[in-house]
Amino acid sequence: MRKSFLFSAAASILLASTAVAQNGTDDCTAPTAIGEGTFAFDTTAMVTQDDLTGCNSNLFAAGGLFFYNDMYYVYTATAAGTLTVDTEGSSFDTQIAVHSGIDCAAVCIDNDDDDGTGLLSSLTIPGVNIGDQFVIQVGGYGTASGAGLLNVTVSTPITNDDCSIATPLTGTGAFAWDNTGATTTGFVGGTGTYVSIKSDVFYQWTAPAAGDYKFDTFGTTFDTKLAVHAGAGCAATFIDYNDDTGGLQSEVSASGLLAGDQILIQVGSFGTGTQGAGTLNIYSWVDPCTSAVDDGLEDNDDCTTPVALAAGIYTNLFASNGDADYYAITVPAGDDLDVTTTDLTGDLDYALYDNTCTYIQGIFGTGTWNNNTGAAATVVLEVINSPFSADNCGTYDLDILISTPPPAPANDLCSTPDTVTMTGTGTFNWDNTSATESGFVGTGTYITIKSDLFYVWSAPVAGDYIFDTYGTTFDTKLAVHAGFDCAATFIAYNDDTGGLQSEVAASGLLAGDQILIQVGSYSTVTQGAGILNITQFIDPCIGAVDDGLEDNDACATPYTMAMGYYPNLFVSDTDADYYSITIPAGDIMTVNATLLTGDVDFNLYDNTCAFVQAMFPLGGGDTYSNTTGVAQTVVLEVLNYNAGTSTCATYDLDVSSAPDPCQGSDDSLEDNDDCSTATPVGDGTIAGLFVSKTDKDHYATCVADGATITVDILFIDANGDLDLFLWDASDVNCGTGFGTTELAYGFSVSDNESLSWTNSTGSDLNVVIEVNTYTGSATDCNNYDLVVAGSGCGPVAVGTPFCDPANANSTGFPAVLTANWGTGIGSDLHLGMSGGVPGQLAYMLVGNEATGGFTVPGANGPLCLVGTPTAVFYRYNVNGSPMNSIGGFDPNGDWINAVGTATST
Repeated sequence: MRKSFLFSAAASILLASTAVAQNGTDDCTAPTAIGEGTFAFDTTAMVTQDDLTGCNSNLFAAGGLFFYNDMYYVYTATAAGTLTVDTEGSSFDTQIAVHSGIDCAAVCIDNDDDDGTGLLSSLTIPGVNIGDQFVIQVGGYGTASGAGLLNVTVSTPITNDDCSIATPLTGTGAFAWDNTGATTTGFVGGTGTYVSIKSDVFYQWTAPAAGDYKFDTFGTTFDTKLAVHAGAGCAATFIDYNDDTGGLQSEVSASGLLAGDQILIQVGSFGTGTQGAGTLNIYSWVDPCTSAVDDGLEDNDDCTTPVALAAGIYTNLFASNGDADYYAITVPAGDDLDVTTTDLTGDLDYALYDNTCTYIQGIFGTGTWNNNTGAAATVVLEVINSPFSADNCGTYDLDILISTPPPAPANDLCSTPDTVTMTGTGTFNWDNTSATESGFVGTGTYITIKSDLFYVWSAPVAGDYIFDTYGTTFDTKLAVHAGFDCAATFIAYNDDTGGLQSEVAASGLLAGDQILIQVGSYSTVTQGAGILNITQFIDPCIGAVDDGLEDNDACATPYTMAMGYYPNLFVSDTDADYYSITIPAGDIMTVNATLLTGDVDFNLYDNTCAFVQAMFPLGGGDTYSNTTGVAQTVVLEVLNYNAGTSTCATYDLDVSSAPDPCQGSDDSLEDNDDCSTATPVGDGTIAGLFVSKTDKDHYATCVADGATITVDILFIDANGDLDLFLWDASDVNCGTGFGTTELAYGFSVSDNESLSWTNSTGSDLNVVIEVNTYTGSATDCNNYDLVVAGSGCGPVAVGTPFCDPANANSTGFPAVLTANWGTGIGSDLHLGMSGGVPGQLAYMLVGNEATGGFTVPGANGPLCLVGTPTAVFYRYNVNGSPMNSIGGFDPNGDWINAVGTATST
């Protein structure tokens, strides 16, 4: 796992005085018996044995260390419900696992490292029955051990975990709710578009009287989400949703209800890892929006029918959910429009559109738009009630200001520089308040300086000079060019050398040499008064001694570099370095660099000097993988940083290579790199799969209406961080990773991922399981096991490939075709298959022509058999039954038909 916690120098934890001192046994042969409660333990004297290592989610590689100094307990459930086991209150980094059984033969259910508070562990096991027995394994992460607490509880099963079984509520007041053990349904009330509420539970509330009502979770201690829907059960339609109105708590409203109206309340968590007890407050209120009086600028409810506004202040304006406001404002050519908004009540959103109702920009308190169209232009200001507002309306003030900006300064272009202000050395003032962006870069390639000004400066004496903007209060950019107008040639450029300020150097100047100084802002929205400092210095790069690996100043003449360490190398503005490096087939080259003086850039080219990639080896190294299948020669380029203040740099270089673990390791279920080529799977475990950053995996299956699918991927996070997603197969975003429309997801910074989703859509649903490597993972690939439970929509529960209509899926697996003849003349030929993937669907077709009778067009896409006028396809039916051709592979990999009859009989 990736550790990301900060520790104080010392910490003390007081174990609860109510805990019973009860150490577990050092092996799993006869674990210590416990019930519900809190049990104090100490693992210091335990011996690391890991008698039970069969967990689906082992924390380390097979054969390695799993739990440090582990101990064992056996627990017998005294009540039905959800079992929770955690180490809250412990003094060290813990790990726990729960196994079904009473001794070393117990079968692992799940394990955890850090799903508790900080470095502590927590597991929940739903569906526990009275008398069920579990072995609980407790130990440390890494080499951690010490005193701790083991907490064991059983909670009552969730009875309102679906919109179809909502718990009735009546009246107003504060109601307790608990989503411990709840699943995520994905219910959004038909027309809702919000991100699904995690671990959601449902309540059916009846309005006691006509009026307006609010619902909130204030008083709950964790991050909540809340939605209300009009109606009863899963047919209820969306009214309102909220995530965070009060801190991390939620608030929604329903107005204009009649006595007896039914409201379906959906409440739960923001994240998948947080569950617990909460408070739901329901109270009547007088919605100020119901009887609110509109302002006098109506009717302006549509962008196509705005009310014209002149510059001025407009107060006590009104907008609501059903009554947006639109204002047309005409701005003269070249003028600025400044809009200031003040929300008096509610929460409103503001935006500018052009006169065709095309979006221009948002207004967030204040906003400025300049009319640079060359003619008078009309824009439309939109005011709407925010979709995240807890209120149905709001009131506001507007301040509309139209002004003519000051003219651009005379030195706004390289053709008209200021030749007077900057002479000699010292500190000089500049102001780009009304400057425009010239786009000038001389012969340079840097990103243009915003609101830039130009000055001509002459060197008072021969020497080296530094130019900087230190003392300026906003983010600057600076460049110097040799010359005095737009023909000047680039010397140096810098954005941020000193914080947000800039610094460049010009070396080897002669007395009277002219320099075109270009200074301005990083951002288009920041202008103002600034400072430019010009000082003389002695350039240490003049007369510097080159390293011994010359002459390697061009990509065509690189120095041939073997893997190894090279200290004290030298590069300058006029002396780049190039190194030819040969990488063995399948290896990763790692380049580490240490900067001694100055600043450098690194790039990688192939042996034809074609650019491959930029390299960033400073402060941790950078890598390149040879995926060509043969030894590959590349050229490493080292340049003096052209935006730095020094004309040279010195550095150490360390180049090494090692075999790439992410090459040649793909599994047999390819090609399944996107949703259209997802591999069909069913319930069960598929071990030894492979995924990388450039090769995602997708699996297709089906979830029956009302069924719950559970998917686990089992992997070692230290080898590569993987993420897990579940998609509706018809979703246009399918396979795109974390977003807003996935059905469920699992990602964390620990070993293994898991997700669970209940199909409440009202019909069977084709889904896709996506497995990818986290983009921020330190390594590019990993191996994993895929565990699926609860899938299948037909009589053969092996998952449903997309075939009605057909979707592209060319995935196939090798199998052995067998044949045998019956005895006697005229006996039938019996065909069979073996060595298939257990649980996979299989279909056998027979043609009546040995060759040339049919084709299978294309290697990818839907399977389409194309015959000829004489070629006929038959479903294989040795016994005359039309079902014999459809079947699947049994647990031994042998093909059987859908009704269970072997093909050879």
